[in-house]
Amino acid sequence: MKQIRRFSLITVMSVWLWSGFEVSTFFPWAAFKLNEHTLKEVCSLLQSSHMVAVVTVDNTMEKAHTGEKINHRNLVRIRQPIHLKEILYVSATPPRRTVTLQTYALEPPPAVTDPLNARYPGAYAEGTYVMFLRTLDDEIYETVEGWKGVYPLIQNRLVALEGFGIEALMGMSKDTFIDVLKQCQRQH
Repeated sequence: MKQIRRFSLITVMSVWLWSGFEVSTFFPWAAFKLNEHTLKEVCSLLQSSHMVAVVTVDNTMEKAHTGEKINHRNLVRIRQPIHLKEILYVSATPPRRTVTLQTYALEPPPAVTDPLNARYPGAYAEGTYVMFLRTLDDEIYETVEGWKGVYPLIQNRLVALEGFGIEALMGMSKDTFIDVLKQCQRQH
C-alpha cells in the first residue's frame, strides 16, 4: 500500500513564504499580526532612530585603533560606507545616498560565544539590510541598540538575528514592515 505523506498548513505556508510568494495572497487571514508587546518594541526602536533604511554594505572599511583596551584586547573603531537604497523613515533632512556606519571591534577577536562580540561586533558582512540608525555626527551613524536594530533582507523579507532581533519580524515582507513603521508613527 502506498503511503501518502501529509503536509501541515504550516509547512505549506512556510514553503510559500520562503519561495517568494506572499502568503496573504493565498490566505488573506495569514497576514502578519503583531501583538501589542512586539509593536511597542518596534515603536521604541523607531523612536530612538533618526533613520530606518534599506542599505547595502560592501567590504570597504576604515579601521582606527582607539588606544583603549578591553579585557587585554585593543578596541578598534570601524567605519564602513553604507549605501541607502530606500529610506523607510527619517526624522530630519534625508542624508546623502551614502553615509558612514560606525562600529567597534576587539583585536584579537574574542571567542564567538563571548558576550563581548555582541557589544563590539566589528564590520558588517557584505549584503542588504534594514537598519535602525541614529546620527553620531553629520554623516556618521550607528545602529540603534546594536544588533537589535539590524535585519538582513533576503528575498525582500526581514531576518531577525537569533537572540538579538525582534523575533516577530522574522520573515516579514518589507512592505508589511513599512506598514508597521507607519502604525508606530500614527501612535506618536
